[in-house]
Amino acid sequence: MPRKSSKELVKVQCCNGRLRLYWLYEGRAYYLYLGLPDGLTARNVATSKAATIANDIISNNFDRTLNKYKPDDQRTDRLSTPELMKRFTDSKRSKLDDQTLTKYKIIENHLRGCFKSRSRSKIMRVVEP
Repeated sequence: MPRKSSKELVKVQCCNGRLRLYWLYEGRAYYLYLGLPDGLTARNVATSKAATIANDIISNNFDRTLNKYKPDDQRTDRLSTPELMKRFTDSKRSKLDDQTLTKYKIIENHLRGCFKSRSRSKIMRVVEP
């Protein structure tokens, strides 16, 4: 069976007027929303990003977290640990009662005291064997 070209591996799609990338890897579907409105320049950016992902898949360097392919403001590996907890709390806010939110805030403050602005990836390098 012939190997797919990099252009066939990762597809650029328009969804609600915004560009996203779509591909399958090891039987799982992946989507990467680029936050770019559909247009010629944005399509060129998306095509370049698609080629990067496809090349990583072909060379067995694919980042399953997708952090490598996301814009800097969306990368969770660069967030401080307290900021990551805050984002988690904000995402669950509508489903949680006030007591739980108070406990989450205490945890966030504790993390801020312990880890300050160190990113999750720097902390994990210290913790992991």
